[in-house]
Amino acid sequence: MRYGFQPEMFYSECSEQMQTKLLRIVISSPGDVNVERDAVDAAVADLNRLLRSANVPYQFVVSRWERDAIPGLHPSGPQGRIDEALKIPDCDFLVGIFWKRFGTPVAVSGSGTEHEIRQAIVSWEAKKTPQLLLYFNDIPFVAETPEEEEQSQKLQVFERQLLSSVNPPLI
Repeated sequence: MRYGFQPEMFYSECSEQMQTKLLRIVISSPGDVNVERDAVDAAVADLNRLLRSANVPYQFVVSRWERDAIPGLHPSGPQGRIDEALKIPDCDFLVGIFWKRFGTPVAVSGSGTEHEIRQAIVSWEAKKTPQLLLYFNDIPFVAETPEEEEQSQKLQVFERQLLSSVNPPLI
């Protein structure tokens, strides 16, 4: 028996004309994790190259608010524009990334990132998609301002809330 990646697990050799299935990943995070968001983009690009070279008919597309949301006015404020662009209930995966910041407050949540994650949870409870993967950077840091301390505290409360939920997301 062979172990590891086996392209034939995904399709039979009889289906050479098979269409590529696009799987959409939405990255949700506050602004202090740009390096990590870029790392997700790079990892997905590498994975897509591997899938193409193995003739596996899947490709991943990454959506990010700063790239996909068009600036402008919206009755719900800026988060409304982001929601329209990201279409979180229709994505396949939501990857949430945190380190020091909880994020910028929006009308309906403590932060845009919290709003997006809660939107994904509601969608998953209704239709079992998107899959939700949350990552909390555990590199120690010392808050240097009261605002940084407040952000850190809000983030810790949010993480505890998620972990104590009935069906906690993968963290």
